[in-house]
Order: sequence, then structure tokens, then C-alpha cells
Amino acid sequence: MIRLLSFTLFFPLVVFPQGNCDCMDALEIKNSLVHSFTSDGAGKVREISETDNKSIYFFEKEHNTGWYKFQIRADGELTLSINPVNGQDDIDFILFRYDFDGFCDRIRNKKFLPVSSNLARSGMGSPPETGLKPGAGQDFAHSGPGNPFSNSIQVKKDEVFYLVVDNVSGAGEYTLQIDLGEKRMKKPEVTDEKYVELKTPFRVKVIDDASGMPLACNFDMAGYQIGEPFRVNEKSEYTFDLSSSQNITLNCNAKGYIFFTKAMMAPPIPFDAKKIPDTVNFEVRLKKVKIGEPVKLENIKFVGDEVAFLPVSRPTLLSLYRFMLDNPTARILVNGHVNAPDMRNIPKLKKLSKDRANAVYDYLVEKGIEPSRIEYKGSGNSKMVYKKPLNAKQEEENRRVEISVISL
Repeated sequence: MIRLLSFTLFFPLVVFPQGNCDCMDALEIKNSLVHSFTSDGAGKVREISETDNKSIYFFEKEHNTGWYKFQIRADGELTLSINPVNGQDDIDFILFRYDFDGFCDRIRNKKFLPVSSNLARSGMGSPPETGLKPGAGQDFAHSGPGNPFSNSIQVKKDEVFYLVVDNVSGAGEYTLQIDLGEKRMKKPEVTDEKYVELKTPFRVKVIDDASGMPLACNFDMAGYQIGEPFRVNEKSEYTFDLSSSQNITLNCNAKGYIFFTKAMMAPPIPFDAKKIPDTVNFEVRLKKVKIGEPVKLENIKFVGDEVAFLPVSRPTLLSLYRFMLDNPTARILVNGHVNAPDMRNIPKLKKLSKDRANAVYDYLVEKGIEPSRIEYKGSGNSKMVYKKPLNAKQEEENRRVEISVISL
């Protein structure tokens, strides 16, 4: 919600690092103006390393990189330009189309390919500029002498892209311009520097359920920003701001503990509000893993009598994935259950429940979790929570997926 105020307010902000950042905290490009950046080093994490030097998709390794993300404003053709201040600098880039959570991890594990790249030599006597432009004649360019431009690509409104720029020559400044499509929009957005957005502060505290003591965990907030969920590592308390009626899903993971997932919505803020809303305090109690104890995966939903996940399943699947990352030696059993009262546990029911457990297995393996760490089975309707459900809620309780930790 945007409103015009006659006074100045100050808010705690999430500040992203300038310069050499990583995929998980990529800088957001919000308009098609020319932006200036300096990259010096490869950030905290080398998402791209030990790559075949003949690859057309990836740098051999990151040298001086900056990661950027942006959202397309209108259907059309994506072009971009990267121009080093020092005309002798050799600039390479890789462009990824974002799909779903775990994207950065899959890049690091070499399980995700870009939509475009250009590793050809620029600078050093060649034109220093590189990027995407119509009619370049190639989607990917390998390292060495060659055309420093790749083809522009067709994009759709609201698609999110991640761009990584590498200055092979050394630390240096460059300008970046990306056509996000503002000129193609049917109704141009109205902006005014005097407008300010009021947000509700949310303070989350995490404690050990048994001892009541503060517990450091990793937070993921799906829906908080474009692209990858916003992540904070090793905190027992964290405060973040939500826009009026904004929906997010909060995930909390700590090694040796069962993960926590909850959908949250900020309260609506009246249009004429003149002060920051009161802080919303929220407590998360994490329980230690008990070997063999079944844990229901909340909000894992499927399409009808099918195996396809509904979108509401995404945050819980992300929590399970994070649990497997934060507990790298854990092995789990995934067990599927169906709602079928007054029926024998026929092979059809067993197969459907097993296929749904298998879908969770496939999700984790696709993201890079070792298959040997996951077992799965289907119990059909043999372990319904409600043998004779009385309403839709009880039917949902029967139609579930559970995990049990086999070993840590």
C-alpha cells in the first residue's frame, strides 16, 4: 500500500551487500536505468567453480563476480549491456531464468543450466562491451576470441532472472543496463519520491521446546522478495517488515531439530495511517528429532487423485529440503497416506500413496539430495487419522505425507 505523507519516517531495512555478492543475496535491479557496480572477489560462496574450461555455459571459476536479479515488467525481448570503465577489462556473464526454491543450490551443484551466456573475450584490444542484443547469432559463446554479444531472448511479464557478471581481468567498475520492459507496459506506473510505504515489524524468537532457551536457527522467508526466499543464518531472533496484507511462509531449521513451517500474513494497514504499526511478536518452538517418530509435512497438497503438487506445497517442501541440507548425514523415510474410508486397502490406494511419497523423493533428488538418504513407501488407507472422517478437515488429515528420521 502506498500513501502520501507530510513527514519523514525511518524504518529498519534489509540491506543487500554492494559489489561482489552471491546468488542467495543477489542485488535486485528495479528499473532500466544505467547502474554502476564494482566487483572485487567472488563473494562468500563460489556458486560456479571447477568447471570444464571448454564449457559454453559456465565460467571455469568465479574471479570478480556480482550477482543480480530482476523481474520482467512486460512481454517482449530482453536486451542488456555490460560496459567496463576500463576498456581493457574482460567481462563475462551468465543469465539464468529462475524457476523455484533451491535454485542457487542447484547452480552450485551443476544441476541447472543457464538460458544464455557469453564467455568470449572482451576488452584487451577487442570492444569492451558485452551483453544481449538482437541478431547476435548465438545464445552461448565459449571462452577465447569471439563475438562478445549473445542473442536477446523472448521473455514474459513477471518472469524472474538472475545475472552473474564476472570481471576476469581483476577488480573493476562497470555499468549495467537491462531492459525490463517499462516502455512496453500498457499503463506506466506512477512514482513519487514523497510516497512512503508503512510496514508492520514482525519479531520472531526461536527457542528449544524442551529447555525454553534461545536456539539459533536458519530462517527462510518464501514470498518476502522476488526469486529465492530471503534467508538468514544462525539467529535465534530476527525482525523483518511486511507490507500491508503481504503473505509469506516462514521456515525455521536447526541441526538436530524438526523444522517449522508457517504461513503468515501482515495485518492490513489503513490508508490514512500515520505511524508504524505495533510489532508483532511470534515464538517458534523447535523440537529435537526423535529417531523413527513420524512427522506430518504440513500443507503438502496434491491435485485431486493425482501425484502433482499444488502450489501451497512449495514452502513445506522447501523446509524439508533445508532440513536435509542442514543435517547432511540424516536419512529419512517418506510415507504417503490417502483418505479412503470404508474401503479395503486395495493396490490402487497403495500405489497412489506410494507415488505421492515418490514425488517428495523426486523433489529432493532433483535438488541435489543424495538418493541413498531417502526411502519412501505408501501405506494406502491403513493408517488414517480418522477412520470415519466427519468433515473436509478430517479428510485432509487422512490425506497426508509423513517423514520419519531413520538416522542422523
